[in-house]
Amino acid sequence: MVIEAGWHESVSEAPPSTRRHAVLRASGFSATLALAVLLSGCGGGSADVKAGGTIYAAQCARCHGDNGEGGAGPSLIGIARVFETAEGQERFVKNGGTGMPMFGQILSDDEIRNAVAYTRETFR
Repeated sequence: MVIEAGWHESVSEAPPSTRRHAVLRASGFSATLALAVLLSGCGGGSADVKAGGTIYAAQCARCHGDNGEGGAGPSLIGIARVFETAEGQERFVKNGGTGMPMFGQILSDDEIRNAVAYTRETFR
């Protein structure tokens, strides 16, 4: 990483006092960046389970049942054992397959994330 250090090509070519200042600026930037990532939930955003319940009722229950028991679509009871990660389940909901429509054309990524969080929390 090259950090501007006055008129020098890089920090390594700057005089020692300027190098220390540049390193301190870089350290402060790194700490600020780390804090921002931590506060943002690691960049992916956190899911809203309550909002996911609303989405589930409107978009998923007609096939998977009000209580995840299944119907036209399979049961979602134990869904977290079928998809080891929420991300894998989100990809499946988004892209569809084996009779599942591609909800990525209907719902936003956040809506899918919320609905998946709801199913994983509710249908253990």
